[in-house]
Amino acid sequence: MKQGANWFARLGLTAACLSLAACTGSTDFDVSASFYANSAGSPAVYSSTQAIDLAADAPDAWKHRDKVDSLELVGINGTMTGGAIPAATTGSGTLTLRPDGGTGSTDVVVGSWSSEPIPATAPHTIGVVLSPAAVSVIESALTGSGRFSIIMTGATAAPVSFPADVTLHLKLKYKLL
Repeated sequence: MKQGANWFARLGLTAACLSLAACTGSTDFDVSASFYANSAGSPAVYSSTQAIDLAADAPDAWKHRDKVDSLELVGINGTMTGGAIPAATTGSGTLTLRPDGGTGSTDVVVGSWSSEPIPATAPHTIGVVLSPAAVSVIESALTGSGRFSIIMTGATAAPVSFPADVTLHLKLKYKLL
């Protein structure tokens, strides 16, 4: 008899666990920005900022903003979409996220690259090293105003200009109830 009671208890626990798992949903989404880097001076430095509005740029995630369970930054892609002008060079840089209304002191690094070739022909994938801690800026935007900025800064061995696209890949888990 005692053995049967344990079986029913385990069955009940299993059913409860399954029902809790069914109470969450998830969606994968991307946030993309296009930049035009134009390094000048000595050293040759560049900085470009793009505003993000999750309501417009990630509507599938935005509709679940009141039910956020967790948010994960899964990956980041950086692609040089046009050739370096006037010639190929190398460069290093960072991508930072700035909260809505933030200043430089509130920026969080989301990725970086070092001694990256910047070729005269495109496309070229930029080897970005991911920093998952930056997800806090996106999560705050998702549960707040929906806005933040992506900032691309860096330096090149020689003055150069080139277009680049950046895509952040995210996974949102949300409560269904």
